[in-house]
Amino acid sequence: MRTLQSGLLLSMMTWCGCCASFASSEAYAQSVPKASTCYVLGIQGMTCGGCAVHVQQGLSKVPGVGDAKVSYENGEASVCVKEGATVTGETLVKAVEKVGYKAKVKRRFQN
Repeated sequence: MRTLQSGLLLSMMTWCGCCASFASSEAYAQSVPKASTCYVLGIQGMTCGGCAVHVQQGLSKVPGVGDAKVSYENGEASVCVKEGATVTGETLVKAVEKVGYKAKVKRRFQN
């Protein structure tokens, strides 16, 4: 049973991108089509890969978010907004807080 649970956790971590699967936020942003603005958020309160999944799901529910990747190891989320959407950093911070974690915008850049 432990092997199954560990494998499930590893699958969740790989699925949500919380491993070091994106080398830099800028490289990640270039891989996301039709995104005009990207944010790097510092996330506090995550204790495992499952937490990263919850944060990723919360960010993905925000209308206008093109893609969101969360790294438990780095304590960061990289979020790219669809071209033309009016999502702000404050909106993303509130989405993270809604799922039970603290966040702040570390960086904003154009793709």
